[in-house]
Amino acid sequence: MKKAVYLFMFSMLTLIGSTIYSSQQNKNEGCNLSGKLVENTSSEVIDNALVTVSENGKVIAQTTVEEDGSFTLKNLPNRLLSLSIENVAYNTVNKTINLVNASTFDFGNISLDTHITILEEMIILVKR
Repeated sequence: MKKAVYLFMFSMLTLIGSTIYSSQQNKNEGCNLSGKLVENTSSEVIDNALVTVSENGKVIAQTTVEEDGSFTLKNLPNRLLSLSIENVAYNTVNKTINLVNASTFDFGNISLDTHITILEEMIILVKR
């Protein structure tokens, strides 16, 4: 009988301990990342950009920028990650972000420079 009581107590302590540990793990995960994209010279908002968060080349989260230039990515792991912002009309922005002890990370305004391609020559062919 004594052995059964000890086994029951050990099982309960293990169950309670693992529940507390897993709830602490969930609290440490889940950083929210936000920001707003603006054009560098005019400060006009930029929409239709792709925001990607990755770790060691593996995509963790991705979103498109809203019409007001804002973006939000939720429940990101609390680690050192890479952020990439792409839009065909602007130069790509790459940043390293440290979310180790963060629950929220707000970039504020992120300025993008216009992507300009100068063509030496352009040939237009018309078929009739």
